[in-house]
Amino acid sequence: MSSLSLKSLAQQVAEKIENEIIEGRFQPGQRLLESTLSEQWNISRSPIREAMRILTGEGLLIFRSRKGTFVAPLSRNELENLYTIRASLESLAISLTIQKNAATVLPELRQVQDELKRAVENGDYQAYRKLNTRFHNIYIQACDNPQLITMLHSLEKHIQRYRSKTTLKRGFADVLENHEKIIQMIANGDANAAAEARKQRILSNITLILQEFD
Repeated sequence: MSSLSLKSLAQQVAEKIENEIIEGRFQPGQRLLESTLSEQWNISRSPIREAMRILTGEGLLIFRSRKGTFVAPLSRNELENLYTIRASLESLAISLTIQKNAATVLPELRQVQDELKRAVENGDYQAYRKLNTRFHNIYIQACDNPQLITMLHSLEKHIQRYRSKTTLKRGFADVLENHEKIIQMIANGDANAAAEARKQRILSNITLILQEFD
């Protein structure tokens, strides 16, 4: 197998493991064995080993000498750090988007919101999760600041490990209503109100999720 094809396969395996972690099928603190994954997924150990190295570097897995590789635990400290950073960065992103590209993002936001409603009606949580991420990424991508976009995307996979908890706590109706408010603020061109609303909404998730650790 060439180094290029091995890298490609390892990246695919990394994405699969990452998805299992985000979906909660691989639990925080769970040990992952190369042999078990190799047998379950019918692939050799080499790409699995490389995938684990990639995800360890990204902080989703942790390696303990003489013990193995484990799914990184969730923690109060990480939660507070991630959401505090995200609150500042995302509020800036939505403000920039409203100032520069408000009209261009509205049709896509409305379309995704309609798809989200259908996902909720159908009880398709996996589709809902992906669409919810897509909804927020629409106005993040439109902020016209590549460095800001990169920073937000680097947080996303870690944020997703906590986001499902906020959805369950708040309920789908609350999330959809909040999306409607975002759409309306963008339509009104109110950058300051949208930035402050996003900041406070994201920060409020900290208190909500901390209840999971009590």
